[in-house]
Amino acid sequence: MDAGGDEGSGPRTGAEAVLLTLKASGIDYLFANAGTDFPSIIEAFAARASGEQVPLPLTIPHETAAVAMAHGYYLVSGRPQAVMVHVNVGLANAAMGVINAASDNIPMIVMSGRTPITEHGRTGARVTPIQYGQEMFDQTSIVRDATKYNYEMRYAEQGGSMVERAMAIALSEPRGPVYLSLPREPLAEAFPEDHLFPPAPQAPSAPQRPDPAAVARAAGLLASAKSPLILCQRSDPSGATADALSRLAQAFSIPVVEPFTVRNVLPSSHPMLAGYDVRDALAAADVVLVVDSGVPWIEKLHRPKNATVISLGPDPLFARMPVRSYRSDLSLAGDPAAGLAMLHDALEDAGARRGAVGTVSPRSGGDVTKTVGADGAMTAEWMSRCLSDVLGEDGVVFSELGVVPSAMDLKGPNRLFTAPHSGGLGWAMPAALGAQLHDRTRLCVA
Repeated sequence: MDAGGDEGSGPRTGAEAVLLTLKASGIDYLFANAGTDFPSIIEAFAARASGEQVPLPLTIPHETAAVAMAHGYYLVSGRPQAVMVHVNVGLANAAMGVINAASDNIPMIVMSGRTPITEHGRTGARVTPIQYGQEMFDQTSIVRDATKYNYEMRYAEQGGSMVERAMAIALSEPRGPVYLSLPREPLAEAFPEDHLFPPAPQAPSAPQRPDPAAVARAAGLLASAKSPLILCQRSDPSGATADALSRLAQAFSIPVVEPFTVRNVLPSSHPMLAGYDVRDALAAADVVLVVDSGVPWIEKLHRPKNATVISLGPDPLFARMPVRSYRSDLSLAGDPAAGLAMLHDALEDAGARRGAVGTVSPRSGGDVTKTVGADGAMTAEWMSRCLSDVLGEDGVVFSELGVVPSAMDLKGPNRLFTAPHSGGLGWAMPAALGAQLHDRTRLCVA
């Protein structure tokens, strides 16, 4: 098959259309583990190898690692990446990583080949026994429950438009992974010369701003509270949410707890950071603002009895969770950074400035001798503090188990990434590799 063509020309095959549109959509890398479904993809890469029109393909020997690398890359860059795996068996290995990405609202395009649909008569039809053994009635079912959008490619001319649509949906709030199934036949099929390419653009939905009237109600509740509290367990990759939260908490002296953090939000030195244990702070609070936190407390252990709860986030009720009984007296749907800025303005308009306090931080932050056991042996806290001491201003840590955030001196937001609450293990090491791939000079610790 001739998948070639001059650099800069339109796609000759469905596979070229897919790769060209991935690159045009901002995809830098294709993390891949190839199989019998990949010939047209490989030929398309070869045809475009001398230019910068397609993503850089990286062979990743295990699919779980491939998805985690795309996950880690996004966390430090804010740029979604793409993964492609081998039919149903590769997708089965990738499924745990997709579940992690869905839990953490990580946009990425996950693709798998699909065993050929036809037995003869078409380019790409079946030629090996394995292509019978890998056939499924519903291959997408492996990841359907963990993706925002899925589609199976039918024709070569869909190669561009389906990628454009998938990327727009992945980047629309609440963000998350999308899935494309790519049978061999449409990848190998000639792209119609008279078909539109590049495809018509589909812009992601612009971030929403919460309803101003609801924000005013929330500001009134916070202004009249005797013991307000903010809970937040993650920020966006740019740090905009962290910045807005920092200014709001300090201006109105509202303590912040980061329960079950997945991406640290405030620097350890922030005067209003009240730590990471939600129990005591929540028990004393009369108004609680929950910012983009899927698990702000454990219902059985910490459920607030008398507090009014305000929820703020792209999906403040976390509709992707089948069972979630958290109280929410006022739900503000919208971009967390924009919502926090609106709350800041509304509180100022209401004259609610509370006056500065020194600090609510529960730890001294400097004496590591307190984190050494009675027999002089190192503890998890001692190890965590030593680790944070070598990070410098912008080093990052990817952790699945063992790091204690309250013992660390984190210099800013997005310095500590812990495993998503989905609990798909083996995430931290390849996620750190993805982060290091984005910035070779930054210290990344797994």
